[in-house]
Amino acid sequence: MDTAFQAALLDEDESANLKIDTMRELTRWAQQKPMLSAWKIFIVRDAEALMPAAQNALLKTLEEPPPGTVVILTVSKKTSLLSTILSRSCMIEFGLLPRADTKTILEAQGAAPDEAAALAALGGGSLEKAAEAGAFLKRISGLRPGDPSRIFKFAAGLPRDSHKAREEVKTLLDLLLAKTRGAWRASAAGPVKTKLTTLLRRTLDLRRMADRNVSYLLLLETALLESEKAGIKLEDLIRTTDR
Repeated sequence: MDTAFQAALLDEDESANLKIDTMRELTRWAQQKPMLSAWKIFIVRDAEALMPAAQNALLKTLEEPPPGTVVILTVSKKTSLLSTILSRSCMIEFGLLPRADTKTILEAQGAAPDEAAALAALGGGSLEKAAEAGAFLKRISGLRPGDPSRIFKFAAGLPRDSHKAREEVKTLLDLLLAKTRGAWRASAAGPVKTKLTTLLRRTLDLRRMADRNVSYLLLLETALLESEKAGIKLEDLIRTTDR
């Protein structure tokens, strides 16, 4: 279950949060006897999207699951879940994929070796972020390098759905932070390093803002314009170097 499933279930537009009605439906299905196997497995993807009321609706099922029932919550930050949810769960932590493994998986999915290597580096151990980086690469390659409006054209390609736009902006800001840190480490003390220090602090502020209810379009435009002033261009975000 995720926000896309919820939109289809409730016959409404996709939202950023998982609602109590969706979890009540999960609970109802959990109480039914399995028909095709001895097990029923429910996966709640991106469980940090669960509203507090929706989390509370899951408590009884997590505490006393019907026989043969497994509920899996995937979450990037366990602190986003209520303590009552955590106390009723068995936590399994997963690390990031090694770059070589990410490259192998991307090649198996059809990416050319050079492209897979670049996306594996950009993904930072996440296949989802690697896929997002591939989409950014295509969008950037369609822009004219000398076009002064290319930042605005790129930002205009954000998804209309606010939840998807937020996640895309967060990935782009993470790429910008990684690129800025690399440039900062490589630069000697002086005006350039001072500019990069200011950019790092500003980008960190914008990255924190990305978790709030803000204009993601404006936030992305601001980050890219300020990075360009500091010498890091939009095209630099999807260029990789061995580290």
